[in-house]
Amino acid sequence: MRFPAALLMGLGGLILLPACRESEPDFPYCPAPEVAEVSPPEPRRLPPPPRVEEARRKEPSVRVSLPGPVFSVRLSGPWTAVDEASGRSLERGRDLDGAFTLDKEGLSVGATRFPARRVRLVPGNGRFEMNKVAYAGELLLGAGADGAPLALNLLGLERYLAGV
Repeated sequence: MRFPAALLMGLGGLILLPACRESEPDFPYCPAPEVAEVSPPEPRRLPPPPRVEEARRKEPSVRVSLPGPVFSVRLSGPWTAVDEASGRSLERGRDLDGAFTLDKEGLSVGATRFPARRVRLVPGNGRFEMNKVAYAGELLLGAGADGAPLALNLLGLERYLAGV
């Protein structure tokens, strides 16, 4: 015996309809099953991960003037030179060592010439030497407001406070 699927009030009274079974689709009281088209959910598009340069800009940075006027620079291991004005990479190398000099066309460290007035040297190991003193962070070389050679140590605030 089947159990009622619905109770209906008709003119003559109460009508009981039998329940439909999937095995009996041709049974006269069973409506055709409704098929709903379900589209897959739209994939969530995540924003691209921030580039290293963008992540570095989010952390407050500290610029510390390095003692001069004689600037002897040494970077051990891989390094990248970045034009401070445009942010584009100028050159990559390994083991940079020499005196920092500045002229109208750009600057030099030893025999390596950079065609920019301000160059940020990013050491691969995060350390460099200036005048035989070791520093953590990056090195900014260029001309100051008065045109004199300038050397700055660039550090994130957290790293600076840990060193102080």
